Amino acid sequence: MGQQGRGGVALLMTAVASFFGGGLCGACRLRWLEGESIHGDRVLRPDERKTELMACTAQSASGELVVDL
Repeated sequence: MGQQGRGGVALLMTAVASFFGGGLCGACRLRWLEGESIHGDRVLRPDERKTELMACTAQSASGELVVDL
C-alpha cells in the first residue's frame, strides 16, 4: 500500500539517515525514479532536482513517488 504526502515521508525517514531534518545538510539525499517530487530543500541545484531529492523535505506531487534506497 502506497504512502502519500508527509505521512509517506515520515515513514521513509525511519529508513534513511538524517541529521538535521530541514533540507540543509544533504545527509538524506536520495535518487528518485518515478513520480513527481515537490522539493523543499536548500541543497540541490536545479539540474540535481531532476533525479534527486532530500527525503526530509520532499513531498509527492503525484500519487506515488518511487525512490532508490
